[in-house]
Amino acid sequence: MKTWTQLGVAVCCVVMGVACGDEEVSTAEDLPDGPQLVNPGFLAFGLTAPNAQRVSQIPIVNLGRDPLTIASVNIAGQDAARFTLGQPIESTINPRRATSIPITFRPNAVGAYVANVTINSNAENFPEFIVDVVAPSGNDDEPNLQVADKTISITVPAGEPEGRGVLRYYNVGRESLVITGYAFTGAGAASFSLANGTPQPGNACKLNDVDDCALGLFCKLEAPDSEDGICALSVPVADPVVLDIYYAGTGSQTATFRITPDGGSPAQVTLNGQR
Repeated sequence: MKTWTQLGVAVCCVVMGVACGDEEVSTAEDLPDGPQLVNPGFLAFGLTAPNAQRVSQIPIVNLGRDPLTIASVNIAGQDAARFTLGQPIESTINPRRATSIPITFRPNAVGAYVANVTINSNAENFPEFIVDVVAPSGNDDEPNLQVADKTISITVPAGEPEGRGVLRYYNVGRESLVITGYAFTGAGAASFSLANGTPQPGNACKLNDVDDCALGLFCKLEAPDSEDGICALSVPVADPVVLDIYYAGTGSQTATFRITPDGGSPAQVTLNGQR
């Protein structure tokens, strides 16, 4: 499990070579003794047309006093075949220095793709660190709903009342997409839920009244000079809409989570819960 600290704030500063204005991490005396691997924990690609390619970089920063040595990097997960992982630009990172790992996305069809990169090193904080990679692909003018996570497995930790999973979905079309509803179906549906207070999408809304729309949706006006609209998913952006899904059942149960768009086919995700 990743536990984030104030060190995470310094990632952009070191990688981009700019000052953060935080004196607490600005001197060598303030650094932890052992090597410390710092990375945001995720990488989101921009929209990429099918059969095209896009290259990005996974940044790695060492905020420890001792050198950080990367032993291996590997990629796995649902859509790992659509990504090509390179080797770190440098395998040993001195204190307060950074390197990066090149990664190339080559989608073969419209969709949303996910994988995970595992970085093994001598880092004192995270000897095995996992970076979640998400990437959308599309080139249509019409709105197009795509779910990144086709199956979500949720295990309830010992002693906890519920377990948590993460669902991510995109609009990979060039026009805004109206989402009209979320629903849990199937035998175990009652054991799964969204985070408390998550509104149902598809509501009528007022301009700038974001509380009427579910997380990740915005108020699309019915007409340019109107203040009335409906909750919609915007044109493509690098980041997906992210929903927390919880399992509070007993034993093993399954269900389906359905996302319904306006004028299109619902997207469905299989949910597996285990206690």
